[in-house]
Amino acid sequence: MTGAGGFIGSVVARALAVAGHRVSALHRGPVPTSLVAAGVTAIQGDLRDPTRFPERYDALIHAGAVIPARNMAGNDFAAVNIAATEALLAQASTAGAKRVIFCSSMSVYGRVTEPVVAVDTPPCEVDDYGCSKQAGEAAMADWTCAEAGRAGLSLRLPGIVGVGSHHNFLSDVATRIFDGAPVTARNSTGLFNNIVHVDDLAAFMGDWLVSGAAGHVAVPIASRTPIPIKEVLEILFAAADRPLDVAFDDSGAGGFTIDPAPAIALGFSAPTVAASVTRFGADLARARGLGG
Repeated sequence: MTGAGGFIGSVVARALAVAGHRVSALHRGPVPTSLVAAGVTAIQGDLRDPTRFPERYDALIHAGAVIPARNMAGNDFAAVNIAATEALLAQASTAGAKRVIFCSSMSVYGRVTEPVVAVDTPPCEVDDYGCSKQAGEAAMADWTCAEAGRAGLSLRLPGIVGVGSHHNFLSDVATRIFDGAPVTARNSTGLFNNIVHVDDLAAFMGDWLVSGAAGHVAVPIASRTPIPIKEVLEILFAAADRPLDVAFDDSGAGGFTIDPAPAIALGFSAPTVAASVTRFGADLARARGLGG
């Protein structure tokens, strides 16, 4: 598991260990205590140098990456994200891995102009980060077809939420709601399903790793049954025990939703948006000692 020092990587690594898998997890900073407590073997190192990985392993989950919030230039995305993915896949081949999950991103689509994003929605004006994820998906496809019996899954992640999530719309606005800070949002009536709870993501990854999957697929993933942004925020305000107080700007164009059907067909048990947001709100309330 790469990216184990981050939000997604740490939760997934811990969940897989609890489920009975033997997990080795690459992290860049200090050893996350939650991983040690779950029995994960923590490995400190650089994404581009996987030489400290075990000599043999069955599967790789690649969640580590440089993200736009770190304000790196385009050449750094290439040097870290693309080079790391290529190095990791080469090492996975040497280790005999047969299953690889790559945490891609909705950014591979760039500026979305369609009302619903599907697998084959054409990309438009993709930024450097999105291009690095496109390159990762291409490397995954090449790795998978290079040897019979391999399977690869590139997940185009939306906003992944849970306690400690950040750098996506819902996580950032939820922090403001629970902090009692002013909240602004656009398109109050626009439908929204750009959310997956991190525990549901971890469960899906664990199930896919032991499935009979073959070949490479790249799919978007999201909750089902979209609801308006206003209803999403009402759920979070209620969890924070605050009345709805949002300055909406409805002057711009509407947003988009994500088609979760391809991920569901692969075994993702997609909750409804309302259920995912409610779970997220309850997590945050519990973490802050609200609600008794």
